[in-house]
Amino acid sequence: GAVSGFVAGLRLAGQPLDSAVLKVGEIYQCYRINESQADTIINLRPPGWLRETGMLDNVPFLEGRTDTELKLTQQYDVADDTTLRFAFVDVQLANRLIEVLSPLKFPLAPLGLPDTTRDGLFTDTLNTTYCDSELRIGIGGRFGELRVFLRS
Repeated sequence: GAVSGFVAGLRLAGQPLDSAVLKVGEIYQCYRINESQADTIINLRPPGWLRETGMLDNVPFLEGRTDTELKLTQQYDVADDTTLRFAFVDVQLANRLIEVLSPLKFPLAPLGLPDTTRDGLFTDTLNTTYCDSELRIGIGGRFGELRVFLRS
């Protein structure tokens, strides 16, 4: 499908999200305008202590590829001139282990596509506060996130 020229990049300030369980890397969004869908891509890595042991380098089928990509697909609708309304459709996990076994995909809207024409339990909104030919800034989401979109 077509990908819009806007890619949302979220750089996390302060302490990196590196816990004893996993490290959260870059988070970004790709919009597919023709399908009214957006993919939120989250890069996950094994925790630093585990990477530092070198144990993962010795697992033959991983071939040194230990990162996992989590892709959350959302259906969206234009609520008004400055607001997009999102609803999660499905989630996909991709890493070397899953490639060997088979792709994992989980529907998040088991009863069909969610209704994004109005606010509801399964929708989320993003209000655009600034937009020009290269940059768009939005505030919203369940946690009041600040999202910065750059033309790619």
